[in-house]
Parts: sequence; C-alpha cells; structure tokens
Amino acid sequence: MNGFSLSYIAFSQTEIIILFVTAVLFLLGCLFNITVMMRCPHYAKLVRKGKVWFSAARPPVSVILYTEDNIEALKVSLPAILEQDYKSFEVIVVNDGASETIKDYIKSLTPVYGNLYYTFIPVGAHSLSRKKLAITIGMKAAKYDIVAVTEAGCRPVSDKWLETMMRNFTTDIEIVIGNTKEISDIRAKWYLDFYRLVFKMKFLGRAVINRAYMGEGSNMFFFKDLFFKIKGFSEHLDIVYGEDDVFINRVMTRRNTRGEFSPEALVENYCENNNSSISEMRLRREFTQKLLKGASSLVLGCRKTVSWGFYISAVTSMVYGVVRGNVVMSLFALLLVVLWWLIESAVFRSNARVLGSPAKCSAAILYDIVSPVIDCRFRYKGRKTLIKNYTWRIKR
Repeated sequence: MNGFSLSYIAFSQTEIIILFVTAVLFLLGCLFNITVMMRCPHYAKLVRKGKVWFSAARPPVSVILYTEDNIEALKVSLPAILEQDYKSFEVIVVNDGASETIKDYIKSLTPVYGNLYYTFIPVGAHSLSRKKLAITIGMKAAKYDIVAVTEAGCRPVSDKWLETMMRNFTTDIEIVIGNTKEISDIRAKWYLDFYRLVFKMKFLGRAVINRAYMGEGSNMFFFKDLFFKIKGFSEHLDIVYGEDDVFINRVMTRRNTRGEFSPEALVENYCENNNSSISEMRLRREFTQKLLKGASSLVLGCRKTVSWGFYISAVTSMVYGVVRGNVVMSLFALLLVVLWWLIESAVFRSNARVLGSPAKCSAAILYDIVSPVIDCRFRYKGRKTLIKNYTWRIKR
C-alpha cells in the first residue's frame, strides 16, 4: 500500500484516513463546545461586563405560589418570598386542598404581611388537572399585570430574586424564564446531575440567543394577558402536565423571551429524594417535549453524533496503531482523547458554575459515552408509563 514517510515512521493510506477522520471530528467537537455549549457562560460574562441592557423600571408583580396541601413545603418557600426586597408585590397562595393547618399558618402571617392572600381548591372539586385549575384561580386573583409562578418547596436564595427577574422586562420582553436547582439530603446519581445540567444548558442557552422554547414552573415570570390571550390551558387539558413548558411554549416568540440565571435569581427546589424527583421530572419532560414547538435541536443532535464518531475513530486509531506497530498513531489518538476530555470538563465546569449545578464535570466524557444507553432506558420507561400523562385516566 502506498504511503509517505515521516522520518523513520511510515503511514499507510488507511492510517492517514483514520487519523484524518479522527482529527476532523475532534475539531468539529471543539467547535460545538466553544460555541453551542458555552452560550450560558458567554451570556453571564456579557452581563458582568454590563453589555446586556436591563430595565430600570420595577413594575409591581403578583407571585402565585402553588402548594399541594403541604405545610412543610410551604414553610420553606413563603418566608423567603415575603421577605423579598422589592417595592410592590403580592403573594397569592393557592392550596390544592383545604388544610386547616395551612389556613392557620397563613392567618398568622397576614397581620405582618398585608400583601399575602390565600385561596384554595376544595377537595371535592373536579378538574382534569388540579394544578392547572390552581394556577388559573391564581391568575384570576392576581391584580398586577406581571405574574410570577412558583411552587411550594421552592425557595429564592436571595432577597433580590424579584428585582433580578423583573429587570429583564425591557421594551419587548413579555416572558422571563429563570433557573432552578434541586436540593436534597439524598444526593442524586451522577448521571441525573448531568442530565439536569445539560437540560438547563439547552433551554436557557437557547433563550439567550432568542430561540427560547420552554420554561420551568418553579421560576417563571410573564404578562398575565398572555395567559388569557390563549385561553389559559385550554389547548392541553387532555394531559396532566404542561402547565409550564407547553403553555409558555405557545406564547413565546423570538423577541419576547429572556433567560435569567444570575445567582440572585436562583430558586432552590427542596426534594425528599433527588433521584426520584429528577427521574420523574425527566419522564414528564420526555412526554411534553413532543408537544413543544422549536424544542428539537438539530445542532445538539449533531453534537452527539460527532462525539460518538470521535470516540469510535479515536479507539480505532489507537487499536490499529498498536496492531500495526505504529506507536505515533496510537499516541496521537490518545493525545486527542485527553484534550477532548480536558475541553469537555472545562466547558461543563463553566456551565455548572453559572447554572449552580453539582455535576462532577470530570465525568463529562463518561456521560457522553453512556448517555445514549440512559436515554433509551428512560424512553422505554416513558412508554410503559405513558397512560399516566393523560387526564382521561383520572377517576372521578
């Protein structure tokens, strides 16, 4: 076979082709990492440098706090929301139930906080989705033009939460989606931490380039008129979920949405068990993602293809080099793998820092390798539990 000689080392055409493919895939992967995967850190840097315009106006806001008759979760959220350093806001607690304990708790706070209001859904009330009913009640009770939606168990980490989120309502902005971090005494499995990090990199990263497609109901602000303009949740009453992502997807445009993930705007979501909470969250998102306009990302799909192509070609180069006795070929491929690992670790570490993720970024390359298997597992599990997502399964 014809080839060329580099000093005393001869490369066959086959070896040259394998190394060339490996090098090209490596460069493509680097390009993805420093562009697509670095959107959130890049935006955070622009904010720090004062290159992102924020509004100086601080209009009043109505905070709708949903609780499922859980006094302990409510005690986590309510004090932190009521103590926000913001001029004009109201807090509307909507309870899915009629617990006397929660009523008494609210009553004990109303003499101190005149901006606190309470309503509830009676236990016997019929609804296709009780959370959607609760939010609708909260929307009708809200007196301000802008509403914030969150849940019991979710606590703003800063008393500047409202101010930081509200600063994004500039001339054309009607929706601001925020960042949420899961907190639990039981540490989530490493790959679930990575799933949450990659998930947030995707939907918040696309928000900062005016390609937003969803938000999360734990930290989401929008104009109340948007809710009534599309008749609330009328388009997706047949599914249990979707009160955050599917709803907000219907009113998002390329001009009216911003992402906010500065530390002051972070909301912590306290879970009893992070493993079960994140797994359940993922199953819900796997189902509702099919209903979201603009949710599919060809770019991120290409990145996975490039990653796997690189791993396969790099391993092929190393093995072929060993078999053929070409040590330089094997060492070159190994060097590219090490560089790939260092770059991926740095990219994930940068994102984890700005998004408040506990993911162990040194395992980035391992997640890349095993994620297709994990994806298949969740898709299979999602098909088995598909019926849970529809409201017609609920017995009345």
